[in-house]
Order: sequence, then structure tokens, then C-alpha cells
Amino acid sequence: MTNRRQFLWGGLAVTGGLAVGFGVPVARQAATRLPHAPPLGDPGWIRIGADDSITLFTSLSELGQGVWTCVAQLVGEELGAEWSRIKIEMAPSWRAYTAPIGFWTASSSSAQRLLGPMREIGACARLMLIDAAAREWSVPGAECHAAAGVVHHAASGRQARFGQLANAAANLEVPIAPPLKPRKDWTFIGQSMPRIEIASKLDGSAQYGMDFQLPGMLVAAVAQSPAPGGRLQSVNRDAALAQPGVLHVIELEDTLAVVAKTYWQANQGLAKAAAAWTASTVDTKAISDELRRLVDVEQSDASPSVTSNGGAGSRTVEATYDTPLLLHAQLEPLNATARVDRFSAHLWAPTQAQTDMRDAVAKALGQWDHAVTVRTALVGGGFGRRLSTDDGVTTARIAQRFRGTLVKVVWSREQDSIQARFRPMSAAKLRATLDDHGMIQHLDVHVASLGQGSRSGGIADGPYAIDSRNVRYSGVDAAIRTGSWRSVDSSQNLFYRESFIDECAHRADIDPLSYRRQLLAKNARALRALDALQTLTTKTSVAPQRPLGYAFGDGLGSICAQAVEVIAAADGAWKITRVFAVIDCGTAINPAQIRAQIEGGILFGLSAALSEQATYVGGTLQQTNYDRYRVLRMQDTPEIHTEILESPDAPLGGIGEAGVPLIAPALANAVFAATGTRLRSLPLQPTPAANN
Repeated sequence: MTNRRQFLWGGLAVTGGLAVGFGVPVARQAATRLPHAPPLGDPGWIRIGADDSITLFTSLSELGQGVWTCVAQLVGEELGAEWSRIKIEMAPSWRAYTAPIGFWTASSSSAQRLLGPMREIGACARLMLIDAAAREWSVPGAECHAAAGVVHHAASGRQARFGQLANAAANLEVPIAPPLKPRKDWTFIGQSMPRIEIASKLDGSAQYGMDFQLPGMLVAAVAQSPAPGGRLQSVNRDAALAQPGVLHVIELEDTLAVVAKTYWQANQGLAKAAAAWTASTVDTKAISDELRRLVDVEQSDASPSVTSNGGAGSRTVEATYDTPLLLHAQLEPLNATARVDRFSAHLWAPTQAQTDMRDAVAKALGQWDHAVTVRTALVGGGFGRRLSTDDGVTTARIAQRFRGTLVKVVWSREQDSIQARFRPMSAAKLRATLDDHGMIQHLDVHVASLGQGSRSGGIADGPYAIDSRNVRYSGVDAAIRTGSWRSVDSSQNLFYRESFIDECAHRADIDPLSYRRQLLAKNARALRALDALQTLTTKTSVAPQRPLGYAFGDGLGSICAQAVEVIAAADGAWKITRVFAVIDCGTAINPAQIRAQIEGGILFGLSAALSEQATYVGGTLQQTNYDRYRVLRMQDTPEIHTEILESPDAPLGGIGEAGVPLIAPALANAVFAATGTRLRSLPLQPTPAANN
């Protein structure tokens, strides 16, 4: 519910109709916009027009995960809206749109942050519309109800559409803490409502950042230093300027930009510029060796000593694992468009972090943060890469040279890869002491990764009942940029943890699924998921010659369990055939989207598990396009069976990352079950090109 810092307000929209929002209403002058900019509508999170249109604004980026549809379901449910009337628009990065959710789309937290506030704002608007109708009809508001965009008074048979009531409702007092619909009355929440933006994607009218185009706009192609700290050494300006359509060559300390009338012209000029950069010696093989050396260091004296119960069955299990650098490899490469004026700046960018982008651009331009506005198009894949702000800052710095002119900056696929914020390389050594029954008595973990701080998410704690554990982290500094990657630390650490749980189960001669059940014996929700997984695999008639590998996770407030089926050949070769997944995220707001997210997450994680890796040799990135950085192809996609469980009394959990980190360990465990070969390094099937 709202508090004093994020109160609800309502009023008449600039264009007429009801506007409802959180926080302080946007001043009318703040609603002004560039004459050539696409309309963003009037201030407020929800606007109901006299034509019955319902426009909802959101501060969360649509990355393909369906968050706009989630907004529509939550607000539309409480409003009593007609689904076909709902439209979604991305709010500009004004402070008035910051409360109560913020401009940040990551960590599978969108639905969790939306659930309360968006339902509340919908309920508020519904009660104002009902109040307006009740006053007009001189009847008690309690006798009226709203459904499908109409307020009804059953006793008299009178009804009025939302558009007819919007202006009158705008002049009424805003209800405080409006009651929300009980679960039994839901009509949108819990249903597989159609994606709100899917029609525009199908007919080609959807606008991504790359699609932004206006008359008179200049376009820049850029090359940047392939290594952090690298500097531009030389450039052939004359050769670049001699190319048709090339207008300018801009040299920044870490960027070369060639500006032209079209991207093709700019890119041709960039090629002729022949930029040379300071050398780098970064080498991923050397870093990998250092990571493995670090985790092999024995426990320090400060670490707790481990003693077993002394029984004959006590034993120690030990294993070392490692994972490579990964690109995000999002389909839409980096791009942004900016117009920088003397006292303001406007940026159009597919980003996951509008406020961070605004602040970073303001700092780079020497402007106040409120003088910078970020507008967001549909995003052609984020996966954490677009949490960084480097693309927006570079675009703004280039546009600053052309004050008052729109400049669009496009990174080629190769430059996007070179400027990656990689998932860091990592290694881990796990050691367990098993008790007389084969269960883990003590667990010692040492994780080493690029970067300082701690990257122990998903392994420092965890769902399993283990008497004692000791987790250490060692960081390695290297001239490689790193950042968030879908499911972050869990994408590596759950590979380590779930692979090692399997190794302990086999050492104890206990079925791996039963072993997990024993470690989760006091977690009823987890046991329910494991039981559902076993039922799911059984009812699809898994053949005995195709053993399964398992993995379990409980991150982001959700419970997820996966099983993988593998076919093994006599020569030791293997092929993944089927994947089984059970997900419990508390309440299933949109089952179809949940299924799509889990299956998409499995394929994303499977792509990384099978073949993805990025390598530096002599300071040069070896994989800069999809020909050498192999992502999963359609013909490699296995059959996926997904079951959704609900726990209505549990808090809402995240979905977007829940399916990603389990597929790698489940697959590795399945390969062991099928072939007897234990795979402890990713990728599991590295391609020759990836190793060059």
C-alpha cells in the first residue's frame, strides 16, 4: 500500500479524461515534448479518455518477457477494464514516474514490484468511476460495479461507459487504500491473456531502438577500444571523409565515430578510417589457470576444521569446476539516439536502467540530472547487458558535437561483442564430508572469479539442510569488462552446487532425486515440486535406457526443478532429447507467459551449457559474431515439458531467470547417468571455432 512518500493522486488529464498517478502530479510544463517526438500522453500512470481508451504508463522495459502484459493484467483486473481498450506506453524518465516502482528492469523482480502498486492504482480509478456514476444516478456506490469498461447499477439497469464518466471522476476525491478484488473474482489475473504488444510485432509496426528514424537525423558508426583503458593511437581521417555521405570524423579518447547521412555510409567510412588502438595482453587461458590455482589452495587456518562422526561410512567428496566468459549476444546490438541542447538532453535508447542512464549521461554532459530525459523503445534482448550505460553516454557525447541535431549511434555486431560486459569466468572447488548415512555433514566451497567483492550467490546459502558450511571467495582483476548476465551468479554457482550434489549422491549410492528429497525433507513446497517433477517424467514414458539428470533451485522467490533426458551412443557421444521443468512462483499471473519464460530460460541456459564461450588471445576477442560464438540453433532445441504449480499463500516469485541456471547441471548429471563421464567444465560440447 502507499505511504506518505508515494501517495495516490487523481485529476483531469491535459487532453480530458481521468488521470491517476503516484507521487506528486507532473507539472503541466513538464509535459511538453519535442515537436518531432512520438507522443507520450499526459502525466499519470493511468489515463482514461472520453473515447473509452485506457492508456497505462510503465517504467519497466519490455524486453520480450511480457512485462507490459503483466501491467495490463494487474491494472485492468482492478479497474474492471475491457481488455481490447488497454494500451501501454513507456513513461519518460521524469522523477514523477519514478515512484513507486522505479526505472529498472532486472532480477526477475518486475511482477513482484508491480503486484501491489498497480493493482492499487487500478482499484483507485475504478472506485472514482463508480463514485461518479453513483452521484449522477443518485444511488449508493455500493450498489454499483464495474466490468468490461462499463459501470453498472443492477437495481435500475443503468450503465455508463468509462469514457462517459472519466471527466466527472477526475474531479472527485481520491480514495485512500482502496480494497482489492478477492482472488475468487479475478478475471484477468491467473489467465493466459494475449501479449499486449504482440500484434505490433507481427505486423511490423513495433518500434525498437534500432527502428528510430526521423528526417534530418544523422547516423554514426563507432569503433571503440577492444580492451578497457585502451586509447586511440591513429586514424586515417582523410580516407574516411573521402567516402560518399561521410560528414564528420569524431575522435574521443576511447571511441572513433564516423558520422554520415546513413548507417551504410558511416560504416564504410569507419572501415576506411583504419583505427589503431593501444595493445592489450589479456589472455583468458592464463586467467583460467589462475582461477583454478586459487581454488586449489587448501583451507586457511582460520577455516573450520572438519571431523566426521567417525563411523565406517564417513567419507570425503571433492570436485573442481569451471565456467568461461560469456557474451549476452542479444539480437539487437547496442544503439541509441540523442539530441543535446545547451541546457537539456533527450535520449532514445533500448535500456533496462533509465535512471542510471539519465544520471550517467547528465554527468558526462555536465548537466543536471533532471535536464536529461530518457525514452525507451521496445528492447530486442537485454539479459543484463542493457543495465550498463556506456552506450547512452557514448551517444550523448557524440551528439554533443552537433548541438540541437538528432544523432543515432549504432554498434555493429562485432563492436557490440568487443564492448561486451561479459559474464565473468569462474572456478570453484567443493569438498564435502559425508556422514554414516551418506548425507552431507559439512560443505566447504571456494569460488574464484573475475572481479572483487563476492560472487557467491546461489552457493553461499541454499535450500539444502547441511549441518555446517564454509564458503570463501577469491577475486581476480583483469582487463576484461564484466557485468550482470541472466541469473547472474546462479548461472555458474548452481552448476557447481547441483553437479556436486549429484556427485555426493552417487558416492553415497543414493538415487540423486531421493538424495535431494532427504536434504529438503523439511521444505514441503520443495518436496511438492520434486514429486511433481517425478510424476511429469514418469507420465511421459521415459525409457529405462535414457536415464535422467536432475537439478533444483529456489532463487528469486520461486521453486524450480528440472530433469534432462539424454541418449548415449556406444562411442560415448550423447544427445539431449527432452527437458522437464516444474515451476512454482506462488501465483501464476499469466500461465502462458510463465511457460514461455521458463522454456525460454531453459533454451538460453542450454545454449550456454552446450557451446557458448568467449576467449581472448593476445588481447584480441576471438568471437565477435554468431559464426564463431555459436548460440543454440532451432535444430538443437529439445522437447520441453513444463508444469506450473501454484502456492497462493506464498509471496510472488520471479520467473525470467528461474529456468536459466538449472539446465547446465541437470544436463551434466544426465550425461554422467547415461555415459559414466562426469563433465565439470562448461561448455559441455565446445565447438572448434570457440577454441580457436
